[in-house]
Amino acid sequence: AVGLADGRVLIRNLKFDETCMTFTQADGGVCDLSFRSDGFPALASSSSSGGVHVWHLEKQQLLASLPQAHDAAVSTARFLEGEPVLLTTGGDNAVKMWIFDQEDGSARLLRSRNGHSAPPTKVRYYSQHTILSAGLDRSFRMFSTIQDQQSRELSQGHMAKKAKHLHVQEQQVKLPPVLDFSAATLRENDWANVLTCHHDDPAAYTWLYKNAVLGKHVLRPPALDKAARTREYEEKERGEKPIYKNPMKRGANRVPGQVVDPEAAPRRKGGGGGLSFG
Repeated sequence: AVGLADGRVLIRNLKFDETCMTFTQADGGVCDLSFRSDGFPALASSSSSGGVHVWHLEKQQLLASLPQAHDAAVSTARFLEGEPVLLTTGGDNAVKMWIFDQEDGSARLLRSRNGHSAPPTKVRYYSQHTILSAGLDRSFRMFSTIQDQQSRELSQGHMAKKAKHLHVQEQQVKLPPVLDFSAATLRENDWANVLTCHHDDPAAYTWLYKNAVLGKHVLRPPALDKAARTREYEEKERGEKPIYKNPMKRGANRVPGQVVDPEAAPRRKGGGGGLSFG
C-alpha cells in the first residue's frame, strides 16, 4: 500500500507492477498505513488533519471513519498483530487504542494517554503525589506521580458532542487557557475546591477535584458604574484633577468593587430621615 499527499491510497501488485485498487480520503494527505492481520481484510489510513479511515479490501469501500481521532496530524497508525486493535499517535501528544468490535465494523476508543499538546502555563503540586497543570491547549489536567492510570484531563462538559455539532475541533469550544489557579485539599469531598482564572475572561471558574469536572459556580465581578467612569474620562480631558474614588467604599445600591459615585449623598448614621434631638 502506498499513501500520497493528495489523500489517495494505492494498493499495488509488485509482481505485475500494477495498481489493484485506489481509495481517497478527503481530509488531507496520508500519514501512515496499516493492514489488519487477524484475518479480516481491512486497511487503516491516517490523515494530516487528525482523521483515521478503515477500508474494506474485498468490498473496496470505506468501512469506518474516525474524522476527529486526534486534534492534530496522526503520525502513526498500527494494527496490533492478530488483534482487531489499532494503535494511533498524533501531534496532539496523545496515544490511543481503538478496538473494532462493533456490529457495523466501526471502532470505539479502548484506552488513551494524553498530555498537553501546547506549552504549559502553570504547573503546581496539589498533593504529595498529584500535580495540577494548565496549558495553552486550553486543557486543565491532573497527573499522578505514582499511578499513571489516574492521570486525566478535568472535564469541561460534553465538548466532543458540541464540537461535532459546530463542525470545529474540540479545543476551539473549550474555556480560554488557564493563567493561574489555586486549590485547597481541605474538605475536597464536600464542594468545589479548585479555582481558575483564564485569558481574556473576567470570570473565575470552580472545579471539583474529586470528580475531575468543572463546577457549576462561576464567579463574575460586579458591573462597573459606567456613568462614573465617563465623568472621570471627561474630567481628565478637561485637565481637571479627578476625584479619588475608593473602590471598596460602600454606597447606596452598590456592592464593593463598583466605582463609587462621588456625588452620592452620604448616609447618616442610624438611618436617614429621622428627627434629631439636642
